[in-house]
Amino acid sequence: AEFASKINEDYRVNWIVDNLPAATRVVEPATAESPSRIITIYERGFPLGFKGSADIPGTTEGIAYVYNHHRLVLKYHTDPAFEGARIVGFEVE
Repeated sequence: AEFASKINEDYRVNWIVDNLPAATRVVEPATAESPSRIITIYERGFPLGFKGSADIPGTTEGIAYVYNHHRLVLKYHTDPAFEGARIVGFEVE
């Protein structure tokens, strides 16, 4: 019940890796009214979960679901001037 109330209130999870906040990439698809273009937007953190609906197969409308699997994308930069790599970005999918 507690997770459901937090999902209903659009709570977000904020993780930090190497002092960088997690970001979620949101792709805005083209619609019938707008031309075919894709805009990539980054949001801080990621949603705790979602509410089921008739549009989402395998879910029950109005029921809260917790995201329990995440894909972490660590972006890094290497430079011959130093040994190792430097993390420059952190995405959660």
